[in-house]
Amino acid sequence: TKAFEFFGSLDRSILSLYQAMTGGINWREVMEPLVERTSPVMTMVFCIYIAFAVLAMLNVITGVFVGSALAKATEEDNMDLVHGLREAVESMMVEGSNTLSWENFEPEIKGAQMQRYFESIDLDPSEAEGLFRLLDPEDTGTIDAEDFVMGCLRLHGTARAIDLTTLMCEVRWMRRKWHDHARYVEDMLAL
Repeated sequence: TKAFEFFGSLDRSILSLYQAMTGGINWREVMEPLVERTSPVMTMVFCIYIAFAVLAMLNVITGVFVGSALAKATEEDNMDLVHGLREAVESMMVEGSNTLSWENFEPEIKGAQMQRYFESIDLDPSEAEGLFRLLDPEDTGTIDAEDFVMGCLRLHGTARAIDLTTLMCEVRWMRRKWHDHARYVEDMLAL
């Protein structure tokens, strides 16, 4: 009988339900023996199972594709940002060196590439001098171009990233000041 063919054992039942869920067998073909041999209530149970299984499977597949597409789009946006940032930095470098100076950086702040970068890190262009000083912890007035790009990429993300980077810069500055003060005290005590 059809009931035995589809539901005669556990493995046949699992296979029949899998085939009905994935389209290998028509639902009606699998459901009719259930209704004939057991109860019409089984129609409702079977339909609920199929609906749940198909919707769950579709949600998982959709989630995988959407997640993959979002990750790829984010990666492409980041690559575009890096490329644009490097192009902008090349136009700002001090002639004959691989460094940026504030004098070369300041006029470029209004450029489209820098505006896009500032927007991506949620930083107002009026805070550009603070960004430059943040990336120049030795306070030399110049920054290595690659250090500038890598520092800017570390800031790309949430506002907390810039706060953490500012804190790191202040700790380095305080450590340098502390060492200078310790040397001064040692020199004074050596007299």
